[in-house]
Order: sequence, then C-alpha cells, then structure tokens
Amino acid sequence: TIGNGVTNIGTYAFASCTNLRNLVVGNRVYNIGDHSFDWCRSMTNATISDAVTRIEDYAFNNCTTLKTVTLGSNVLSLGASAFRECGALTKFNIPNSVKNIDGGAFGYCDGLTNITFGTGLTNIGSGAFANCSSLRNVNIPDNVISLQSSAFSYCFSLTNVAIGNGTTNIGANAFQSCSGMKTATI
Repeated sequence: TIGNGVTNIGTYAFASCTNLRNLVVGNRVYNIGDHSFDWCRSMTNATISDAVTRIEDYAFNNCTTLKTVTLGSNVLSLGASAFRECGALTKFNIPNSVKNIDGGAFGYCDGLTNITFGTGLTNIGSGAFANCSSLRNVNIPDNVISLQSSAFSYCFSLTNVAIGNGTTNIGANAFQSCSGMKTATI
C-alpha cells in the first residue's frame, strides 16, 4: 500500500521488485511515473485510487502475472506501453474519465479477451492493442475520433468490431492481420 502522504510515484520507483504481489495506490497520489512498476513479475492485483490522473509510459510494462487492475475514476490518460505484455490480464475496464490511450498501451497482452471503453475516450493510439491475440470483440464508443495506425493489428481472435459514429479516422493497418474477423460495423 502506497500511503496517503505520497503524491507522486517517480520513474522506476518500484521497477523489478520481483516479489511485489499486490499494489494499492493511496488517495493522494496523482501520477504514476514512467516504468514505476516495470517488470514486477509477481504482481497480481493493482488498485489505483481516484486521485491518480495519469499513468505514464511503461508504468506496468511486463507485469506478466497482473490479473486485476482497478482504475480510479479520474485517470485521464494511459501512457505508451503502460500495460504492455501483461499477459495474465483477461479483461480491462477503461473508466469514463480516460481521454487518451497512448501507443502500445496494451500491446502483447495475449490473455486479454475483453476490453470495455469509457464514454470519455477520444483517441486510441498506434498499436494500443496490437498483438492482443485473444481479444474477441471491440466496441468503439461514439466519442472516439481517431483510431491510430495498427491500433488493433494482429488480434487474431478478433471476430466483431463496431466503430462508433464519431470516428473520423481509422489509421493505416488499424486492423491488419485480424484473420478471425467476421463482422465490422463502421
């Protein structure tokens, strides 16, 4: 548990703490810095408080046993590769507060089968969900304006995609090699 006196978790603060299993972020932490929990390969649960507004690049990269993440209701942005290679994640709920998912944020999360997007989301970055080989269905909310290049490329199990009415840009290779796709509603 990160205490309520802490307001910022800096770059590499807990990186490679290979025996860290459970994380609870205190009610005053507003930022989880780059690589903060990178390579914490025993972590199974992370609970992020409502005070956190930004999860920086590679914050939880390669936390291969991370199964459950509960994001607070005020996170605005998920940084590049923030949850990259978190293969034990099977589902993830993006709160309504999140506006932007940066490139590669969930890349190579090969156990991820279900992603739920909040209504505040406007941008899904390049390769944000690339190589999520177990992802089955994607429903892009109406307020998402842009799907960047390769956003869902190589999601071999992806069978159904529904893209909301507000999307004006679908980037190059956005769904490249999604060989299982049967239905795309644009």
